[in-house]
Amino acid sequence: MFVSGLSDLPKSLKGNPCLEYIGFSLNEIGSEGFGALMNMPESVRRTISELFLKGIMADKNALVKGVLRKVAGLEKLERFDFQGNRFEEGEQEPLIHVLCQLGNLQEVSLSSLSCDECSMLLKSPPPQLNAIRLFELSSAAVETALASCKTLQRVMICESEITKEVIKRSLKISLPSCNCLESLKLINCGIDSETACSIIEAAKTCTTLQLLDLSNNVIRSTTEMCRLLQGSSFTDLSLYHNNFNESSIGEFLALSSCQQQQIPKIHLSMEWKDYAEGKLSNKKRIVFEEMFETNY
Repeated sequence: MFVSGLSDLPKSLKGNPCLEYIGFSLNEIGSEGFGALMNMPESVRRTISELFLKGIMADKNALVKGVLRKVAGLEKLERFDFQGNRFEEGEQEPLIHVLCQLGNLQEVSLSSLSCDECSMLLKSPPPQLNAIRLFELSSAAVETALASCKTLQRVMICESEITKEVIKRSLKISLPSCNCLESLKLINCGIDSETACSIIEAAKTCTTLQLLDLSNNVIRSTTEMCRLLQGSSFTDLSLYHNNFNESSIGEFLALSSCQQQQIPKIHLSMEWKDYAEGKLSNKKRIVFEEMFETNY
């Protein structure tokens, strides 16, 4: 299907009443382009299940009432990626209000949400919502999000500052009562060694958690972390691209050789594979690999 521009899209779709996937991520179509997409025939909007609009340079002018009414008509929408756009905190409340009314929405990706917006999304969520990916949050917004994730299966927060104090006031309270969380990813959030230990302590209280991902952070010391990992119930710990040194890796290798304790499989960056070669006694407990986009 060829279209000369987004303004021609509604006309070109008249003979194509079924369209499940739309992806314009990283194409700078702006607020006007977003409006043009939502101007598709109602019969087409009702068939869309995935809408990928990351970094399209939309701003608050995209969320006019006429456009939001059409977003509300995306009745089959299951995944909505809208992070990396030009919104300030508080400017996406009208959009979140509409998203929370979509009965089939399962996964949402947004950025620059305020505390109130996080609360609106997670305390009265879409009925089928099971996964969130949030970017560029303030510490206060991170705290609100992590304290309100009790009904989700997958949580990812990226490019946001996370401190030990935030974990103490959020995850350490919410995780013990989470009965469905399977994956928690806190990536590129400036997490240091002490904060990582607090996260692991909280993660051990969630019986359903399988994957904890603390990649792209600033973790260096691993002594206390290795102690806490003994007896963990979650199965995988991803630690790609942290500030480890040979001593840190050596402690992981020693931990992997301890047969008496249950520990998660530890995923480390490929850069350490040569150093660990010949020193790793249990290759099922530590793996060295590249961090692909799917890991992120």
